[in-house]
Amino acid sequence: MIASEQEGHKLATFVLVHGAYHGAWCWERLRRRLELAGHRVFADDLPGHGDAYDPHNMTLANYANATATLVMGLGGDVHLVGHSMAGAVIAEVAERIPDALTSLAFLTAYLPENGQSIADLARHDEQVRIAAQRVDVDGVPCLELSDEVLQQHFYPDANADQLDWVRGKLHPQAIAPFTVAVQLTPENFGRVPRAYIHCEKDKAIGLFLQRRMEAVQPCDPVLRLPGGHSPFVTDVDALASVLHELAE
Repeated sequence: MIASEQEGHKLATFVLVHGAYHGAWCWERLRRRLELAGHRVFADDLPGHGDAYDPHNMTLANYANATATLVMGLGGDVHLVGHSMAGAVIAEVAERIPDALTSLAFLTAYLPENGQSIADLARHDEQVRIAAQRVDVDGVPCLELSDEVLQQHFYPDANADQLDWVRGKLHPQAIAPFTVAVQLTPENFGRVPRAYIHCEKDKAIGLFLQRRMEAVQPCDPVLRLPGGHSPFVTDVDALASVLHELAE
């Protein structure tokens, strides 16, 4: 965390890493909340996402490279937050540049062990089976969310205005990043403090799997939000409070 303080609170530098199908746009409301509290907050589109949509660029290596470059450009002392798929991304970044990180925060995110992929972890989810549609985008195998899946699994607690804001911003997600095993060591990834934020009514990554991953790769602190998979849209104030607490 950075050294300056506001109203007795330590201020922090956060890098927010979005999950599959999304872009940096999903953090807009959370970013504003954290900045109002005095924190520095950065969120970029992962390669292939957002306005520069191109599933050919959606690889775990590209994701980790881009995120590590962003973190290094900020001069270190970064709290790195990953949502969902981005748990694997921030784990890879921690393996590469542990000294640049103050902490990792896994927001209802995949938390792999060395040699595991997201697909490996998802097979252990006894509560959730997402029927995403397989599509081909310019020769790249992808998954696409129907409106029904979007509402039932990713935004079950969203209101109509929130769903309208999200619709139209999502893109098909290349499958490739889900299949790559991370390479992690105790000497690098293992020495970065990590927190886990459970979302207790998550229907995209079930609470059973969240707890299983966090038990295998212990985190401290472990924090909880009461809602679904996407609190950066549906419960912004509570998520901002949790991250502010992590920065203390």
